[in-house]
Amino acid sequence: MNKYKQKIAELEERLNILRDKKRKIYSKYESMEIENTIREINFLKTLEEDIIEQKDLVNIGDIVNIKILNDNFEETIKLVMDIEGDSNYLEVEISSPLGSAIINQKVGNIITYTVNNEVLEVLIISKEIDIKKKILN
Repeated sequence: MNKYKQKIAELEERLNILRDKKRKIYSKYESMEIENTIREINFLKTLEEDIIEQKDLVNIGDIVNIKILNDNFEETIKLVMDIEGDSNYLEVEISSPLGSAIINQKVGNIITYTVNNEVLEVLIISKEIDIKKKILN
């Protein structure tokens, strides 16, 4: 169970306890606490949905497996702001035609972009976060 689901479960349990109390003893403080708990649950649910939605989006620093469909060529690249030269992967700047085409795209999408008047189609096969880089930063 991820940390958001666990926190939501804890808050929902607290909410049920507060609702039981409200039936027995009605107080302004407890009513406010119930409303705040409901708001917190809704916020965490929204946050969790956003995280789940964004986890498959290609972002700077991600290691991305792509397939150029025009010639059936697969490559693993690392999407970077600027070429760093310290990667085990082919580094692709976000300002390049390929980089700007795949940034913020979902895994599984087929993207079309142009290089030297040639239209290329790229399938985003998968992506992973460069853990080593995230830990060092």
